[in-house]
Amino acid sequence: MVKYVKLSDEEFNFGNKNLLQSQIEIISLIKHAREYKKHRRKELLLKIEMRGKIEEALNVIDELDKILPKDHIKEDKETTIKDESLIGLKGN
Repeated sequence: MVKYVKLSDEEFNFGNKNLLQSQIEIISLIKHAREYKKHRRKELLLKIEMRGKIEEALNVIDELDKILPKDHIKEDKETTIKDESLIGLKGN
Protein backbone atom coordinates (compact mmCIF):
# COMPACT_ATOMS: atom_id res chain seq x y z
CA MET A 1 0.00 0.00 0.00
CA VAL A 2 1.47 3.37 -1.06
CA LYS A 3 0.81 6.52 0.88
CA TYR A 4 1.25 9.98 -0.58
CA VAL A 5 1.94 13.16 1.28
CA LYS A 6 0.49 16.39 0.00
CA LEU A 7 3.07 19.16 -0.20
CA SER A 8 2.23 22.82 -0.21
CA ASP A 9 3.43 24.91 -3.13
CA GLU A 10 6.05 26.50 -0.89
CA GLU A 11 7.44 23.11 0.22
CA PHE A 12 7.39 21.84 -3.36
CA ASN A 13 9.31 24.89 -4.64
CA PHE A 14 11.81 24.64 -1.77
CA GLY A 15 12.46 20.95 -2.56
CA ASN A 16 12.84 21.59 -6.28
CA LYS A 17 15.17 24.51 -5.63
CA ASN A 18 17.43 22.39 -3.39
CA LEU A 19 17.39 19.54 -5.90
CA LEU A 20 18.41 21.86 -8.74
CA GLN A 21 21.18 23.43 -6.64
CA SER A 22 22.52 19.98 -5.83
CA GLN A 23 22.49 19.03 -9.51
CA ILE A 24 24.31 22.25 -10.42
CA GLU A 25 26.98 21.52 -7.79
CA ILE A 26 27.42 17.97 -9.09
CA ILE A 27 27.83 19.24 -12.66
CA SER A 28 30.35 21.82 -11.44
CA LEU A 29 32.33 19.13 -9.58
CA ILE A 30 32.38 16.93 -12.67
CA LYS A 31 33.67 19.84 -14.78
CA HIS A 32 36.41 20.59 -12.26
CA ALA A 33 37.40 16.92 -12.06
CA ARG A 34 37.67 16.73 -15.85
CA GLU A 35 39.80 19.89 -15.96
CA TYR A 36 42.04 18.53 -13.22
CA LYS A 37 42.45 15.22 -15.06
CA LYS A 38 43.27 17.08 -18.29
CA HIS A 39 45.90 19.23 -16.57
CA ARG A 40 47.47 16.21 -14.83
CA ARG A 41 47.71 14.39 -18.18
CA LYS A 42 49.33 17.47 -19.75
CA GLU A 43 51.75 17.72 -16.81
CA LEU A 44 52.72 14.06 -17.21
CA LEU A 45 53.40 14.52 -20.92
CA LEU A 46 55.53 17.59 -20.20
CA LYS A 47 57.50 15.70 -17.54
CA ILE A 48 58.17 12.86 -19.98
CA GLU A 49 59.26 15.37 -22.64
CA MET A 50 61.51 17.16 -20.13
CA ARG A 51 63.11 13.87 -19.08
CA GLY A 52 63.87 13.14 -22.73
CA LYS A 53 65.41 16.59 -23.21
CA ILE A 54 67.56 16.13 -20.09
CA GLU A 55 68.79 12.74 -21.32
CA GLU A 56 69.56 14.29 -24.70
CA ALA A 57 71.52 17.13 -23.05
CA LEU A 58 73.47 14.65 -20.92
CA ASN A 59 74.33 12.64 -24.04
CA VAL A 60 75.58 15.79 -25.77
CA ILE A 61 77.72 16.60 -22.71
CA ASP A 62 79.16 13.07 -22.74
CA GLU A 63 79.97 13.40 -26.45
CA LEU A 64 81.67 16.74 -25.84
CA ASP A 65 83.70 15.22 -23.01
CA LYS A 66 84.92 12.55 -25.43
CA ILE A 67 85.69 15.01 -28.24
CA LEU A 68 87.26 17.94 -26.38
CA PRO A 69 90.91 17.71 -25.33
CA LYS A 70 91.72 16.92 -21.73
CA ASP A 71 93.78 19.12 -19.44
CA HIS A 72 96.92 17.17 -18.56
CA ILE A 73 98.65 19.90 -16.55
CA LYS A 74 98.95 19.13 -12.85
CA GLU A 75 99.42 22.15 -10.61
CA ASP A 76 101.83 22.03 -7.75
CA LYS A 77 100.20 23.31 -4.55
CA GLU A 78 103.37 25.03 -3.34
CA THR A 79 103.70 26.97 -6.59
CA THR A 80 100.08 28.06 -6.37
CA ILE A 81 100.51 29.25 -2.78
CA LYS A 82 103.67 31.22 -3.68
CA ASP A 83 101.96 32.77 -6.69
CA GLU A 84 98.97 33.83 -4.57
CA SER A 85 101.19 35.36 -1.90
CA LEU A 86 103.10 37.31 -4.54
CA ILE A 87 99.87 38.66 -6.01
CA GLY A 88 98.56 39.52 -2.57
CA LEU A 89 95.50 37.24 -2.64
CA LYS A 90 96.46 35.13 0.31
CA GLY A 91 95.95 36.63 3.72
CA ASN A 92 93.40 39.24 2.61
